Formats: sequence, structure tokens, C-alpha cells
Amino acid sequence: MSRALPLHLLAGVVAGEVPRGFLLAGAPLLLGVLVDHRGFGKDGAATLVSMEMLAAALAAIGVAGHIARSSRVATASLGFALVILGHGASGWVLDPAWLAAFRVVAGLGAGLAGAAATAAASGAPDPERLFAVASVVGGVAGSFAVLPLGSAIAAAGADGMFLFMVVATAVVAPLLRGLPAPASAAAGAAPRIRRAGAASLVLAGFFLFALGQNAVWAFTERIAKDLGIDVETMAMILAVTNLLGLAGAGGAALLGLRVGRRVPLLGSVAVTMVATAFLVEARGIGGFVAANLFWALGFFFAMPYFLGTLATLDDRGRWAAIGTGLASVGAALGPAAAGLVLAEQGYGPLLGLVLACGGVAVALLAPVLTRLDKESALLAAGEA
Repeated sequence: MSRALPLHLLAGVVAGEVPRGFLLAGAPLLLGVLVDHRGFGKDGAATLVSMEMLAAALAAIGVAGHIARSSRVATASLGFALVILGHGASGWVLDPAWLAAFRVVAGLGAGLAGAAATAAASGAPDPERLFAVASVVGGVAGSFAVLPLGSAIAAAGADGMFLFMVVATAVVAPLLRGLPAPASAAAGAAPRIRRAGAASLVLAGFFLFALGQNAVWAFTERIAKDLGIDVETMAMILAVTNLLGLAGAGGAALLGLRVGRRVPLLGSVAVTMVATAFLVEARGIGGFVAANLFWALGFFFAMPYFLGTLATLDDRGRWAAIGTGLASVGAALGPAAAGLVLAEQGYGPLLGLVLACGGVAVALLAPVLTRLDKESALLAAGEA
């Protein structure tokens, strides 16, 4: 494969991440829909969102052991079928138990499709760059999708949201054909290093990062509402800030590994922690917008380096697939933990949870990133 990114691969990776993108980016809107249109309390809605994210996580982790030899197209297509079933059925069921069941189905599908896309990207010669470019392309499309999604919710409530996600998923499904088949172990190049100890530290850091950030992110819509911001304005703010925040992923694509992995990844984790603190403490729409913008910049910058580091440890995509699964576990537990904290103590203590998760993540990541940077420098010196 050449250094240029094949368009069919890029399109397949972006398409495969669409269901998981709706799951993560749409979590604040889904939580609000469940509270305002389906009669859930904040804690109940947060638990339901967490169940969906957990289902996605378990699906990604469960398929990780087979992803190196399974058809990525078939895996992603099965995931899309489950996503469409889950969203479609959620639009007409009213019973909370059935709604929970179909949200889990949608989550399982999102996890399968995302794992297939992640595994395909991990085999690229420059996975950080591919993940970054895919984030930019997918993020631009997703930002424009948030606006009509907000309008759909305003017009038809929960039914509008679920129908929109069904249509969007079906539209991008044909692009999954761009996902390549797994490389043959006999014919392909030797796999990259596989170090379980180093990967475990990165996976743990990724998990904690996702938990801390999503603890607040899922309640962004509620924070906005408390500030007097309506759902359509909230959707526009998310669309614009996420679109501008994609400059973070663009920066990651341009920077690559010129200064290694340690400084970019740890720096972006720090930025998201600070931005989340300002989001929790926002007192007006200006502070809310600024906090969301810097959060998006840091988050989109960090993700390619998280996934690229895991791909460096295994180019067949297993660690990266597990990483996305564990990050989804963190994302799933975050809203549930936040819901419990908010029910008892309010937003203040929530900030402590975010800072603790971020601090431990930095401590776990730092030694692995330092070692990988040293090895890359030695390799470059040997080739010079």
C-alpha cells in the first residue's frame, strides 16, 4: 500500500464508524430525548445510554479475537443491520423494557461495525494519519448531520431522532465495500510488535480517558438547558464546535509522529481535562461554547494517537479493536457514574471524577509513550 490514503479504504473506515459516531456524539441529544419525550428521569436516561454504549463495547471486544481473520465487510454489514433494526424499532416501541432491548441491539451493531473499521485502519502503513484523516472526514459529515438531527427532534421528538439515524446509516452502508480483507499471515509482512504489558497500560489509559470525558459529555445537553439554551440552539452549538474542533484531528494528521507520540497525546489529554472543567463551571452561553470548542480540539487530536499507538502494538487490529471497546465501556460507565453523582451532589464533585481519571490516564500512558518514542528515534537513526 502506498503512503497516499486509498479513497475506498478511507470511505470504508469512515462509513464503518458512522453508527458509533451517532452513539457517542448523539449521546447528549439521546439523553435529552429520553427525558423530555419518553418520560425517563435523568438517572434512568443515563443508565439506558450507558447500556447502549456498553453493548457496543462488548461487541467490539468480543469480535477482536476474530477480526484478524474475519471479513471486515461481513462484520460491518451485520453491524449495520443490527443498528438499523435497533433504531427503527426504537421509534415505535413505548414500553421501557422493549426500548432498552432495542437500544442494546443498536449498540451491538455499532460495536461490530466500528471494530471492523478500526481493524482495517490498523493495517495501514501510517495508522495515525489514517485515523486522523478519517476523523476529519467523518467529523465534518457528522457536524452537518447534527443540525438536521436537532430539527428532527424538535419536529418529531424521539421518533424523529431514530428515523433520522436509520436513514443516515442506510445511506452510507454501500461504502463498507471499501474495507479490505485481512492480510494473509503467510503472504504479508511481519506483524508489528505485540507487547501485552505496554498495550494493557495504553488500554487502561484509554478507558479512563473515555470514562472521565463522557461522564460530563453525556450531560452537555442538560448543562445547556440549565443555561437556558434550547435543543435546536444546542444542536447548532455542537455542530459548529465539533466542526471547528476537527482542526484538532487535522493538526494530528499534519503533525504525525514528527515530535513522537508522548507530547501530542499527553498534551491533548490535558487540554480536554481543562476544557471539561470549564464546561462544568460554565455560567453563560459564551463559556459553554468556548469550553465545547476546546474540548473538541483536544478530543479529536487525542483519538488518532490513542488508536495509532495501539495499532503500532499490533497491525492486525486486535489491540485497537479492544481499545475502542474499552473506551466504549468507559463511555458507558461515565454517564451512569455522573448520573449518580448528579442525583446526590450536583456538578461540582463531577469535576473531581474527571480530573482523577485524566491524571491516572496520563500516569499510565507516559512510560509506554516514552519507550515507543525512544525506539522510533533509534530506528530512524539506524536507517539514516
